[in-house]
Amino acid sequence: MAMKFLYRIAVAATFLSAVFTGVSCSKDTPASNDNRHVVVLYSAGFNNLSTSLNRNIMSLKNGYVPTKGTGKPVLLVVSKSVNNGKYENPAPPCMIQVYKKGKDVILDTVKTYSPTMVLANPESLRTILLDIKEMYPAKGYGMVFSSHATGWLPKRYYDHPENYGDYYDNDNIDVWGAPAARPSSIGAEYGYDEEGNFSNKIINEIDSEDFAAAIPYRLDYIAMDACLGGCVEVAYSLRAVTDYYLSSPAEILTTGFDYDKISQRLLKEYSPMMVCDDYLTYYQTVASTKSATISMVDTRKLGQLADVCRRLNESYSDAIAELDQNAVQGFSNDRKPWYYDLRDIYQQAGISYSDYEALENALAACIIYEGHTSRYYSGGSMHDIRTCCGLTMFLPQSGGNYLKSFYKTLAWNQATGLIQ
Repeated sequence: MAMKFLYRIAVAATFLSAVFTGVSCSKDTPASNDNRHVVVLYSAGFNNLSTSLNRNIMSLKNGYVPTKGTGKPVLLVVSKSVNNGKYENPAPPCMIQVYKKGKDVILDTVKTYSPTMVLANPESLRTILLDIKEMYPAKGYGMVFSSHATGWLPKRYYDHPENYGDYYDNDNIDVWGAPAARPSSIGAEYGYDEEGNFSNKIINEIDSEDFAAAIPYRLDYIAMDACLGGCVEVAYSLRAVTDYYLSSPAEILTTGFDYDKISQRLLKEYSPMMVCDDYLTYYQTVASTKSATISMVDTRKLGQLADVCRRLNESYSDAIAELDQNAVQGFSNDRKPWYYDLRDIYQQAGISYSDYEALENALAACIIYEGHTSRYYSGGSMHDIRTCCGLTMFLPQSGGNYLKSFYKTLAWNQATGLIQ
């Protein structure tokens, strides 16, 4: 596979809807379900990732698949498929239960939604998660979210080239190239524009804080199988709705997580950390392109990190503002220069030893897994990783006034005062 097609913002594809068999309406009773766990793969990739995401869904069949019944763990997939290879005529979104019956793996459609429903939409996400809780009472719930993403960036940012900021002031061309390479916040779907015409560019997506607000009950974990989700801004926004957040500071190649093993880790072993380890191991040893960054954050400890960063922002505001962004470890190419290693920002700003120690302690408390290859892939080439703490953060001088104004509204900035 050509390198330029290897990351989760770059493969043209179609979804194979024919793999889903069976339609039923089922609802489990609360009895004997007190100890079971439910995992949903929320596949909001009605876009050029459709074939890759379909492959991920099929890979679930290769690993641990629970049997069906009261008290048994539940493996669900939520997906919207391409109908006969035409995005203009999508099949309705559906919820599928994956379970084993004898030697066979069954993909059973347990609920079908309106053909007009958009999965990359906060209201849809909320509705579906509420349906899951009603249909499958359980002790705990976890979600793997798979699609395009660019972390905290504002929704529909790519529609406004006039807002790209000072960095692009002299650009009169589409700096993003193909539509698929543009920022997409969290989730991305093709759809119909304001004139009612179908467009094969991203129309629907979710702002990061709208994503968090849409989750109607606390999840044990959220695993973000999408590019650039490993930023402190997104992690902090999710602290009220999940205990653990798994994500990548850099871009994710189209293969994504190791779906052959993911249900074993989440449903049988209940070890989200091993999802991180499997992901890193795959890209270190199997994948042809050795590019991976992954971290697992205990969101309940992010308040301590925010307190430390607020103090550092107050004490070193001038030094941070004067930083050469090229001297700080970044995790994307120069067309998306908004993701910098959080620890390296402060280290390059020259914080004192005691302040560095306080920062390290706060990071160690909340980042319970961090792993990376020696290089990462972005923008058509490989880039060295000199350091990686597991979370990125915006460096204000890397964006223009539009991004800075939007950033002021984020909960992380309000907690830390990075931009006044």
